[in-house]
Amino acid sequence: MWAVCADEDTDAQDLGLEGISHGEVAHLDALLSSTNSNRSAFLNVYNVESLKSLTDYQYQKAKKQLQQKKAMQAKEAK
Repeated sequence: MWAVCADEDTDAQDLGLEGISHGEVAHLDALLSSTNSNRSAFLNVYNVESLKSLTDYQYQKAKKQLQQKKAMQAKEAK
């Protein structure tokens, strides 16, 4: 018989799957508000129930998209 000794599984932590920080949530929240974005639709696009559930990759993508939307809105307002 083999004795198996295992450490805590932390592989997913390296993939950014643990969710984003409170500061990142606040940043996205502010961008959603400032662009008058539909929060429910936004969460649906990323298939999550809350901003906190976003991965780091999703956060980076969402932040970029919302910043582009904000810039486009500012340009159109001129």
